[in-house]
Amino acid sequence: MNAELLDSTYHGNPFERDKFRFVASMDTLKQDHLLSSLENAEIDFVVVDKAHKLSKGTDRYKLSEVLSRRTKFLYFLTATPHRGDNEDYIARMRLLDPYVTDVESARYLIIHLKDDVIDLDGKEVFPPRESRTINVPITEEERRIHEILDEFIAKKLEQARLSGDRREINSARFLGIILRKRASSSLHALNVSLENRVKRLSWDESIDVEEPIKRLKEAEEEFDEAEKEKRE
Repeated sequence: MNAELLDSTYHGNPFERDKFRFVASMDTLKQDHLLSSLENAEIDFVVVDKAHKLSKGTDRYKLSEVLSRRTKFLYFLTATPHRGDNEDYIARMRLLDPYVTDVESARYLIIHLKDDVIDLDGKEVFPPRESRTINVPITEEERRIHEILDEFIAKKLEQARLSGDRREINSARFLGIILRKRASSSLHALNVSLENRVKRLSWDESIDVEEPIKRLKEAEEEFDEAEKEKRE
């Protein structure tokens, strides 16, 4: 979408026209002045490409909530509807159906899986695939490290809940997510993260963690490893 078209100073609110059709990036529409224009729009049909980028807690998700309220039909396109986080997945599915309660109840919303794609002659486009679960045993030392990590995260969460500070609770939860991700990557990655944490234990606890958390989620969506490391 051309940004000039959205300049209400010269063209008025484009979403108030009887007929309009736009192709726009999420990051264009998530701007506050456009969100406010969309709040009163009456839209027939919205198609969101790369819908997995609508992660809960981001500005893109805020945009999707507005679009969900203002459109009659909402259609998501994505190759990765579920990215390993049930809570994030359910939040996204509730944009399509607010009565979804769990992964199982959201199954009917997903149509046209890769295995079902056919060409005009009715032939399968993608070759059949076989998935297997391979169990990789861990050593006793590795198991103990994971136990210690779980104990540490549980202790931090309990301390945060006792404080009653919402920012501290969010910070503790996100710390747990980061450390578990690093541990699942490799014990070396976990070690680096823990060393960095030790170096920064004197950080100002009054710092608002909401913005860094939001930016980290967006960096993950864009597969921006440099930004992701920075935010972690």
